[in-house]
Amino acid sequence: MDENQLIEDLEEELGRALLEHYIQRKRRVFIRINKDANRKMARLIKEKYNGFICVMTSVDAGDDLELVYHFAIEGEEGRQINLNVTVSTPKNIPEIKTITDIIPGSAYPEREAQDMVGLKIIGLPDPSRLFLADDWPEGVYPMRKY
Repeated sequence: MDENQLIEDLEEELGRALLEHYIQRKRRVFIRINKDANRKMARLIKEKYNGFICVMTSVDAGDDLELVYHFAIEGEEGRQINLNVTVSTPKNIPEIKTITDIIPGSAYPEREAQDMVGLKIIGLPDPSRLFLADDWPEGVYPMRKY
């Protein structure tokens, strides 16, 4: 599978939930999806592409908070395609559903997103703080722009 085939397939599988996409360069694909499709996307990547999560990045993007999932999936000639999937949520409703039950390796990065930018990960099995001290003030997030 090459980058163009991947995008065509994702368009078919995700439909209107796929909001935008582009190929940055060979083996580097970026997509933006509706936040309600993140679980469907995770199942698709795991089951259809045998992909795995490398890391997640949480970003304060002004009025929205973003969670970027960085996946690796098998591409042509055994070379990996880096698939970067962005979901956004308004800062005043900072909630995204967990994918931990689908991709267990996402647990720590989801907890990090909660600590650092204040994303509430709905359904996270262990929502306890990962990096911040127990006495860290509630509602204060080190990576959030205020």
